Amino acid sequence: MSRLRQFALCSRAEPEARRLLIPRSMSLWEKLRYTVLGARNLGLVASPSMSLDTMTIRFRIDTRKALEAILWLVSQRPGLTRHSLAKILYYADKRHLQEYGRPVIGDRYIAMREGMVPSHVLDILERDGAHLRPDELEVIDRAIEQFTNAEGYPAYRSRRPPDTNFLSRTDQECLDWSLEEFADKGFEELKEIAHQEAAWRKAWEHEHDSPMDYEDIIDADNPRREILIEKLRETSRSVAF
Repeated sequence: MSRLRQFALCSRAEPEARRLLIPRSMSLWEKLRYTVLGARNLGLVASPSMSLDTMTIRFRIDTRKALEAILWLVSQRPGLTRHSLAKILYYADKRHLQEYGRPVIGDRYIAMREGMVPSHVLDILERDGAHLRPDELEVIDRAIEQFTNAEGYPAYRSRRPPDTNFLSRTDQECLDWSLEEFADKGFEELKEIAHQEAAWRKAWEHEHDSPMDYEDIIDADNPRREILIEKLRETSRSVAF
């Protein structure tokens, strides 16, 4: 089975990667991984320990909390694909950000052809040893099982219940809302929904496969938008997840 069929987050059509000059001979999976790694090297994607400009909203993602959020979802809905998980987590982050002033996990989302891709969640799902410590990889292996679904794509189920010590009541509330809203939607429907997202459109139109700005994730008609942005510019790097 090709790596293309194994990666449900990737586009079924070839993504553009002008900035990183990705060789045409690369498989689609290799192109996505190359894009995310290259963006990190260019300073476009924040690793958890990267120093960041104080005027930019960036969060220091906690690997364990991100894992527990994934577990929360796949424990209730075994068989979620990477594509579904990416969208469910994005909209849970967005809802929590707008209602409670911070996202659930605060991942760095990349505007790819098929929608938003959470870069650190991708590391977790891929067990990426280049960006995860050995002890983190061990915890992930004990928590989540990957299998191939009937369509030939990677899907996930839990090996243990989620540890709710890492998820607040409001985290759980927003994860449940997003799961209910998006878990039953198919690949193409989720793609179309993602393409309507203002933050995705702005990032994609500026530069394909570029990071999405959290300021743009906050809806333009949110009455607290300017207050949220001002506060998060000052505090996002110190937000405790």
